Amino acid sequence: TVEKDVSGVDLNCGCPKKFSVSGGMGAALMSNPDRLCAILEKLVQGLDVPVTCKIRVFDDVEQTLQLVRRIAATGISALTVHCRTKVMRPNEKALWHRLGAIVKELPDLPVILNGDIFEHSDVQRARDKTGATSVMTARGAAANPSIFRAQGKLSAMDTAVALTKLAVQTSNVFLNTKYILLQMHPETKSRSFEILNKSRRYKEMCEAMGLAEYYEREGVYLIHERSEPAKSKNKPGKGPLATAEGANKRKLDEQDKISGQDAAAAAASEQSGEAEADAKLGGDQKPGSGSGSETKAAASADIAEIADAPAAKRLKA
Repeated sequence: TVEKDVSGVDLNCGCPKKFSVSGGMGAALMSNPDRLCAILEKLVQGLDVPVTCKIRVFDDVEQTLQLVRRIAATGISALTVHCRTKVMRPNEKALWHRLGAIVKELPDLPVILNGDIFEHSDVQRARDKTGATSVMTARGAAANPSIFRAQGKLSAMDTAVALTKLAVQTSNVFLNTKYILLQMHPETKSRSFEILNKSRRYKEMCEAMGLAEYYEREGVYLIHERSEPAKSKNKPGKGPLATAEGANKRKLDEQDKISGQDAAAAAASEQSGEAEADAKLGGDQKPGSGSGSETKAAASADIAEIADAPAAKRLKA
């Protein structure tokens, strides 16, 4: 079951997107507290991992407090509050001042602040200003995951390049990596962003991120065929060498195999000719000399050895 693979289960009642709200999910559950709490109770009773919940705030303070009291009574382990209303957009400043009343209302429940966390220093600032136990971030981390560094953020491009190399090393799914990098890239008007946006394979992505040499040196051997979109007109690769370079290597191996077969055929033909010559000379040789049969056997052994040798050894022979 999923429970065995996760550290906890969160019910997101904060998503304002149309596809969620129109289906009665996300922020729509806030307007149906009976259903919301029934779901949480089922999860809490049926799971052995922590169950948490995320909500937004209502325009009305008291309506918000009534909802959080009911949610807390279900037995959840923590509550995350996105400090915006359902209709507020990300470019509108988060309502941090609304969280203090919720923290006071739920003294025994960890309350997590969500909204406008973009720097490592924002974590402590949010705690000091609201009393929140911790924080949750989405856009900040998506734009630059290094916001979690206590020493300060790295540049967005340096972080994006490092993430690209990590994705190659782990053969992460191409489309997933591309989506992440498009969120992180700091220069959306640049040529590199344009190449990244049009990329269809890891090779093109690495070129856009200034990692062309790294890809040629290491990446080509690390990317598994399942990580990249299938090529409609080409047969899928076998094993990890599924790139164009890997296909070339397989082609050379096949040519080497064919060359070996051709050499074996030529050796067999030559052996047949020598056998015929030995038959003609056999009548002129004295009985017991064995020169014809011994010569034929030695020649056959040499030919067989050459035919079975790798291409490089055959050329040398």
